[in-house]
Amino acid sequence: MNFDVSPHFEEPDGDPLRFEAGNLPAGLVIDEDSGVISGTIELGAEGFYPVLILVYDPENESTGQTFNWTVDEIDTSIFRSGFE
Repeated sequence: MNFDVSPHFEEPDGDPLRFEAGNLPAGLVIDEDSGVISGTIELGAEGFYPVLILVYDPENESTGQTFNWTVDEIDTSIFRSGFE
């Protein structure tokens, strides 16, 4: 899965931004250059995650934004080995 947070942030001078994320569901990471969150959420990571995105400009000035990410329980019975 991929989720791009970069469109939600803007640097007035057009300088590149650096992204960090806190409290992502297990298995996900953010690319610090692109702002794309990617990966595969791990089994057992069900729950509510208030995610914090921090964004830095080249002068290390920062801003942040939070959003809520909910991971529903996954029905593992659909992942059977073989065909029936």
